[in-house]
Amino acid sequence: MSDEILAGDVVIDLSQKVPLQVVSRSSKTAGEHEYTRGDRVAEMFGVDPAETVYECVFLPTDDDQISPPKRTYSYPESRLVRFPSERATSLNRFQTELRSRTLRMLVDAADNDLRASILALVEDVYDDRTAELLEELAEAGDVSGGDSE
Repeated sequence: MSDEILAGDVVIDLSQKVPLQVVSRSSKTAGEHEYTRGDRVAEMFGVDPAETVYECVFLPTDDDQISPPKRTYSYPESRLVRFPSERATSLNRFQTELRSRTLRMLVDAADNDLRASILALVEDVYDDRTAELLEELAEAGDVSGGDSE
């Protein structure tokens, strides 16, 4: 099973040892991103300027009062590690199943212009595998006439 970080994953910030949830992949690399470029902690972790940056939210701990996140925080990939118990099954991750279903509903409901916009957005903020999945779903929707299950 891959340790690739995907949107929806629970990760640990190696610097602060706190749990985070990944919201999306940034369209900027660590060298381009205003919050990771030249950051003291990034230097400590030897962040490569070409490294992927993820937008994350803090998860509540035992002491925290549960409330919706107010903003996202940017973390370079080398500063994050996937939380091992977050894996759902040996065959596929739960987030992948949810993402697939959501993308299928988007593709099925969209006209061609909206599909192109959705494809461009997914390519910018999600991983390559998710973008490829959406392209496959869009092609299948074109062939099947957009009928959903």
